[in-house]
Amino acid sequence: MSPRAVQRWSEQRRMGRGAWVRKYGVMRWGFWTGILWSIAMAVWAVGTNRIALAATPFILIVGVPGFMATGIVFGTVTWFASEWSYTRATRA
Repeated sequence: MSPRAVQRWSEQRRMGRGAWVRKYGVMRWGFWTGILWSIAMAVWAVGTNRIALAATPFILIVGVPGFMATGIVFGTVTWFASEWSYTRATRA
């Protein structure tokens, strides 16, 4: 971890794990990945003539909350990975 990354993480970790998971895992990663996945599935469906564009709301209703739930895992993993790197960098 670079000195700049150590400084940035020392500031970000003050928000706590729960806030980190909600902000970076659920809202940033989960929400936007769900939106992009839903758009990609709608484009694929129209391109392959499988389902009509009318199914897009269903894809959004399933995709976005699903990815947001997965964002809990993503946020938790990134929190612990960053903590591990920070601990190693500050011990040295």
